Amino acid sequence: MNDHNPSIAECKSVVREANWTENQFELLLAANTLMENCETDPTVCTDDGLACLDHPGVVAEMGARILYLLTRRDGLGWQCAGYNDLPLHVDKQNWLDYLSCRNAGGEPSDTPQPRNGAF
Repeated sequence: MNDHNPSIAECKSVVREANWTENQFELLLAANTLMENCETDPTVCTDDGLACLDHPGVVAEMGARILYLLTRRDGLGWQCAGYNDLPLHVDKQNWLDYLSCRNAGGEPSDTPQPRNGAF
């Protein structure tokens, strides 16, 4: 993976690899690239955020941010968790349940939220 400008496809592949401990920097860069591009690149989707949740720590938090931005859950967007008295959900099952309920209602699951707007 090009460490300075990885492609979205490369990033998707990295976050889905099972053996991420070989290069943690690459994993962090991949997750960050997906997070930073999730509103502008239509190929970044909720599955990418969910894949990041399979990794601990900051990578999971970046995955959660992708999911919050794409789903508009809790109005969090780019705001810090806690401003709305709600936690930042990094539990994959919590997100799967949320997305299942949301999709059952007929709503799209990959609707980006504007980055510069008020939430």
